[in-house]
Amino acid sequence: MTVVYDLKERRLVWAGEGRTRETLERFFDSLGEEGAKRLEAVCCDMWRPYVNAVRARAPQAAVVFDKFHIVSYLGRAVDDVRRQEIREKGRTGYFEWGRQPSPPNRTAPRCSRPSRSAWATGRAPR
Repeated sequence: MTVVYDLKERRLVWAGEGRTRETLERFFDSLGEEGAKRLEAVCCDMWRPYVNAVRARAPQAAVVFDKFHIVSYLGRAVDDVRRQEIREKGRTGYFEWGRQPSPPNRTAPRCSRPSRSAWATGRAPR
C-alpha cells in the first residue's frame, strides 16, 4: 500500500494498492502536471523507486527522508561498526563494564574510562 499525506494539513490525500514506483506514478497522474509543479517538498522513506518517481515527476521538489527511517538507518550503521570492532578487538574495555562483579561493600565499581580513540563507536566523525 502506498499512501500520500499532506503533512501541513494532516490529511490523507491519496492511497494506492502496492508499493512500487508505478503505484506512486499513478498518484502523480491523478495530481496532474500542474499539481506536481506546485510541490515544494516530498517526505518519504529512503526507498529508491519512490525517490526516483518524485525526482522524475516533481524535480523542483526537495526530497526529505522521514525521521523514523533516518534514525533506523543510523542505528543500523552504528551497530555494524560496533559488531566489526568486537570481531577485531574482542570484548574488552567499554563492552565489559556491565560484567564486572560488585565489590563486597556493594559500591559501584570504579572503572577508568576507555580511550575514545580506541573505539570508533566512542568518537564523533571529524
